[in-house]
Amino acid sequence: MPKILAENLKPGMILSKPVTNASGILILPEETELTDSLIRKIHNMDIEAVYIKGEQGAGSSLDQMLVDLDRRFSNVETAPYMDVLKRVVKKHMEDLYG
Repeated sequence: MPKILAENLKPGMILSKPVTNASGILILPEETELTDSLIRKIHNMDIEAVYIKGEQGAGSSLDQMLVDLDRRFSNVETAPYMDVLKRVVKKHMEDLYG
């Protein structure tokens, strides 16, 4: 039951865990089948990822992981040592996908 990024959700996928907001309020219960409108709701609530059934072994491509890395570091690029940390993580990812 991997965590799937919100931008990769597709109609027909089924939640393996409930979706809650930052306050812990239930948004969608476990076993909900996603529709276009529910996916829009997830995006509008700025939920980054959800747990989906039946997606075992469905990993992200290196390109997608690097895009995600850039996004995650976008707010801290000017902080000391963050560039170094980002380069280390990027090299590790590239080595894994080698």
